[in-house]
Amino acid sequence: MSYAPTGTWNVLKKLQFIEEATFGQTPSSPAFTIAGHNVMLRETTEVSSQKYRESGSRDLYQMLKTGELYSFELRYQPVNTALVRYGTELPSGAGTIEKSLSFAYTQLVNDAETWYRFLGARTDQIEIEITEAAVQVSQNFLCKDIPAAVTADPFTTPTYAGADSLAPYTGASSGSNPLSINSVNYDTPRFKVTVNWNLEVIKPNGETQAKFILPTNRDISVEFDTWVKSDVLRSDAKSLTARSATYTIAPSKTVTLTDLYLTRHSKSNDAGNSKHLMETLAGTAKSVAVSA
Repeated sequence: MSYAPTGTWNVLKKLQFIEEATFGQTPSSPAFTIAGHNVMLRETTEVSSQKYRESGSRDLYQMLKTGELYSFELRYQPVNTALVRYGTELPSGAGTIEKSLSFAYTQLVNDAETWYRFLGARTDQIEIEITEAAVQVSQNFLCKDIPAAVTADPFTTPTYAGADSLAPYTGASSGSNPLSINSVNYDTPRFKVTVNWNLEVIKPNGETQAKFILPTNRDISVEFDTWVKSDVLRSDAKSLTARSATYTIAPSKTVTLTDLYLTRHSKSNDAGNSKHLMETLAGTAKSVAVSA
């Protein structure tokens, strides 16, 4: 049987999303929003099962299906903070972790446009890393279902997002002095914040798919590099002093950290290194908020 192989270059409608009113259900007449400039999308379908054996045979008797687990990992360069905020903000209505999402994209598979969907998706972990080259977001989702791919549009009167002509954020999008700790500016070539929601998948007996996927405790970690100019940051780590901190991603787009506790400091004087001395700091924040 002949077929036409496909590749990432055969994506036709880029990954896009819409907020759900009911967990696991795409709203009628959905108006989708583009999910940034995608670098990588990795999706996983896993069937939970039990091995069943019986006496009189060395071989497996049967595999018994007990559930379905779905997840996907998205790495992208944002042009706004809409999707980011679904992975950073406390439950507080629309645009936060409180709401689940439906995603869709199409790809030319065996010469036919094919629709792929992720339903009932919530962020389990999001990592925002800012370097000179890019603001790169890695967002891991758990979802209720990844339905079978279809070659006919599964949505009723959808409005798909068009091609995005906006340039993605880079390390230069912020302007000067993006990082401030305790109202003091620190130069940095790398800043990373990670938010983990510790999602709980609730699947009662009798259900093969998740009935609920809900956020529990929020864990926030921060790591950054800076050129050594004083002993202030190491002293903050040594005393475990809570500090306010902000990082400006782009104009009017700021990551605000409340009570940042630095817990690790490191630096290395290396005679073979011809670069100026840097220090790396890591810690935990009490809370985080990203500008809409």
